[in-house]
Amino acid sequence: MEHIRGVVEDFQAMPILQQLAIAVGVVCLIGSVPPALMLAAVAIAVAVFYIWSSQTPRFMCPACSRSKPVEGSFAAGDCRVCKGCMHQHVVSNVESQEQDILCPSRGCRKQLTEATVAQVLAEVQAQLTDDFLSLHYINCVKCTASTRKRLSLAAGC
Repeated sequence: MEHIRGVVEDFQAMPILQQLAIAVGVVCLIGSVPPALMLAAVAIAVAVFYIWSSQTPRFMCPACSRSKPVEGSFAAGDCRVCKGCMHQHVVSNVESQEQDILCPSRGCRKQLTEATVAQVLAEVQAQLTDDFLSLHYINCVKCTASTRKRLSLAAGC
C-alpha cells in the first residue's frame, strides 16, 4: 500500500500536462475508446483528483523538498518530515551505528527521541515483513480466502 501512496505522490508532483498525457496513455492501453469520450473522462478524473488532493492537508518536507500529506508524517521538534525520509534517515543511522540520531531536516540539529526512533523502526520492520510475505505467500483462491499458503504449496491445492 505504501508503494501505491508513493506513486500517487509522484503523480501529484508532476505538471498537469504530464498527468494528462499519462492518463490518456493508460486509457488508450485499456481499450478502444472514442477520443472525445477519452479526453472527457481524463478531464473529469484529473478534476476529481485535484479536488480530493486539495482537501488532504499537505506540507513541504524539508528533507526531500516535496509536497507530502501530513497524515503519516513525523513531527520532530519544530520540524515535520515525511514518512519515507524519516524511515530512510533512521535506518541509515542505525545501520551506521550512530549514537545520536538527529532530525533529518536540513540545518536542524535536534536529536530524535528514543520513542520516535523506536516507532520508525517498528514501522520499517512491519513494512519489511509485509513485503516478504507478499513475495512468498498468497491467498489461496481454491481454499478459503483467509488461508495463506507458500507459493510452492499453492499449486498442489
